[in-house]
Amino acid sequence: MNAAAHAMQRAHAALTDLRPQPDDITADALAGLSQTPKTLPSKYFYDAHGSQLFEAITRQPE
Repeated sequence: MNAAAHAMQRAHAALTDLRPQPDDITADALAGLSQTPKTLPSKYFYDAHGSQLFEAITRQPE
């Protein structure tokens, strides 16, 4: 086994999908719509670009 093959064999990567899963969305919607007043988590109203803008805005000094 050459050095490159040995390095590939030792390499490990972990991938994590941070997008909300359909079950999470359903549970959040049911919980929020069961409350008075009714609510929905704002995290479901942002697309990727909107989320980036929100993050940039919240990192600004006050």
